[in-house]
Amino acid sequence: MFDICKAQTFQALRDDVGSSSQWTQDVLTGPEFEALGPALDDIVVHAEGRNFQNNYAFEVVLQYRYDEGPWDDSASSVVIAKHSTQDYDVSAPFADRQYLGRRKIRLVLRSTYTTGGASGARGDLSLSVACRFFD
Repeated sequence: MFDICKAQTFQALRDDVGSSSQWTQDVLTGPEFEALGPALDDIVVHAEGRNFQNNYAFEVVLQYRYDEGPWDDSASSVVIAKHSTQDYDVSAPFADRQYLGRRKIRLVLRSTYTTGGASGARGDLSLSVACRFFD
């Protein structure tokens, strides 16, 4: 299991108006994680959220690319974990070879605030990812 962050504060600068382009994005994984995609059988995200303010919400998405091309940043990006409450959550294993088999992958945190929230919504997150490799 890889620890991504521990009790790190993330902030949403825009609201969720139904378009993923309105989410504030933070890349969670670096180059050491990118090349693992083709070797992975599945991914599980462990998330703990605390101190949510102004209706903060987040999701962890998988993005992919081929070699040095652009990262897929479409509304159809694969959501692995989604949370809008302060709690501990373990995502279901994600094992879709259509995405994990791509040349390079990364995990991105998308932050937003939900109805009734305000710009500057924030939360403290601890995130880890567990990966199972092919035998």
